[in-house]
Amino acid sequence: MSEQDNGLQLAVNNLATEMRRANYLNAIGIGGGNTKRPTLYQEFGYPRTITFHDFYNMYRRNAAGFAVVHRLLDGCWQDYPVIVDGDESQEAKKTNPWEKNVTRFMKKWWPKVKDADRRNMVGRYSALLLQIKDNRPWNEEVDTSLVRSLGEAALVKLIPVWEPQLTVAEWDNDRQSETFGQPKMFNFNEHPVGDEAFVGPTRGEPVHPSRVILFCEGSEDDNVLSGIPLLEAGYNKGLDLEKISGGGAEGFLKNASRQIAVEFSKETDMATLSDLAKKAGYADLGEAMGDKVNKLNRGTDAAAVMQAGQMHVLSVTPGDHGPTWEVTANELAASVQIPFTILFGQQTGRGER
Repeated sequence: MSEQDNGLQLAVNNLATEMRRANYLNAIGIGGGNTKRPTLYQEFGYPRTITFHDFYNMYRRNAAGFAVVHRLLDGCWQDYPVIVDGDESQEAKKTNPWEKNVTRFMKKWWPKVKDADRRNMVGRYSALLLQIKDNRPWNEEVDTSLVRSLGEAALVKLIPVWEPQLTVAEWDNDRQSETFGQPKMFNFNEHPVGDEAFVGPTRGEPVHPSRVILFCEGSEDDNVLSGIPLLEAGYNKGLDLEKISGGGAEGFLKNASRQIAVEFSKETDMATLSDLAKKAGYADLGEAMGDKVNKLNRGTDAAAVMQAGQMHVLSVTPGDHGPTWEVTANELAASVQIPFTILFGQQTGRGER
């Protein structure tokens, strides 16, 4: 076989390999379903899979992600819920003694419930751990008779926990059980989420489901793993907003940094300049020029004197990234069904309606 035939065969083999790879990536759903460009997600820098820590970092470090969570959270929790004795049709104009007791009892616990709701918006689920005074370890079912006798005093604390702090240790696999397919035992990890420098003592604690109240928005099948994070649909748009705003800031910084290029004419005696630089204590001409440019950039009133060269400032005219940012921000707002002006505000005097 000739060298030309070998090259053609190699090209055909490479093409076949790339086609198989593209079909595989498209089949497993990587690339956003784009059959023409199956590696689009990789090219755009989007992660193939999104974990809790990706959502958590988006919430803690991305202004738009933080706004998405707290716009919805604060809007829902403008007032504390009102608990009615009976169904809604039985709501009376005057509260009965039971409703008064519940309102008074829950007043100090509603902030804990709100915090658990916040954590649920970030991850697939969150939970409230019930610390109860029933003289039993956490891995045993709550003693309801003792709790009933103690009344309000039985509840010691409500502990809001993040998704990775509470994991399922054991599932109920008995098909005859009423709780089939639900957690039979949880494991509570006390390590703080997001605090990588934490060096205190941590331990895993088995927790019985009767001591756990789960928050799992979007899970209609009673599966703790079926929750839908609030930031999931708009996650890629959150990354795009970082690219646009961060890229614009970086371009402004580079223009403001006054990067300098030095151009010498062909008549310039570079050997003489190099000798002069070495006599001045520099290793070579490049080190001498670097020192002069650094001093020029550090001084606001510094000047450069050139005889055979010219100094140019490297700068570009940055494009207006406002329209691109606004389109991306509108897509993020659409993913959580919050109007753009409500999510990001309005600076033209228009009210937030």
